[in-house]
Amino acid sequence: MNALALFASRGAGLFDAIPLAAPVEGHRLYISEHPHLYPLARLLDAYPRYVALVTDTNSARIFVFATNTLVRTERVENEKVKHHKQGGMSQARYQRHVENYHLRHAKEVVDTLARIVREEAIETVLVAGDEVIMPLLREQLPKDIAERIVDVLRLDIRTPEHEVLAATIAILRERDPDGDRERVDQLIDAYRANGLATVGGANVRRALELGQVDELVITARPEANSGENDLIMQAQNTSATVRFIEDPSLLAAVGGVGAFLRFKV
Repeated sequence: MNALALFASRGAGLFDAIPLAAPVEGHRLYISEHPHLYPLARLLDAYPRYVALVTDTNSARIFVFATNTLVRTERVENEKVKHHKQGGMSQARYQRHVENYHLRHAKEVVDTLARIVREEAIETVLVAGDEVIMPLLREQLPKDIAERIVDVLRLDIRTPEHEVLAATIAILRERDPDGDRERVDQLIDAYRANGLATVGGANVRRALELGQVDELVITARPEANSGENDLIMQAQNTSATVRFIEDPSLLAAVGGVGAFLRFKV
């Protein structure tokens, strides 16, 4: 455990302690009629839910990580093919046997990966595999799963779980600035095209009140004011996702906040 969030209310008879695997800088105390969810929402954005697949030609480990900890894992194990030293036609037949064996393994890995991604509604997948298994995986991946793969790493199948977590989180950190910029560009383009997007504090607040918001896009700050925390609370209450933009200049022209919408009114 790296941190602890406490919620307490004498009037409501509430005292709830939530251990957090993700780190929180410093200690904070908030006293209000409403829970201060902004720091927790930032943690969820900084340590998202994603899948990491580590595989070779006969074994695979699939991890679901969220908020800097493991929440689910599955393995795919098949018998390792032994080397065959005979030459001629026997060698050629054996090579085809090995290739078919690897292909069956790849199909089983892909089927397991796809099932987990769909069950968990995962949007981000990272894969680590050698030069033999990766082409086979790519051939078998359904389009919707392939589109969620953001990077391919080089990790040994025996890599400890905590090292897989550290390596994949580092990759997501490296990609985050480019992802933020792309997402803000999509937001602004949709708004200017009169599509399913809105920008500015007043417009976003109104859309949240109407249940229109699918994704709240907001500039990240070390400390949120009450208005920003209220936006986060409304997003949580209406099952809208929240994306924090680390570079304040990206949303500066629209007041630091925007939203993708589910529908228009």
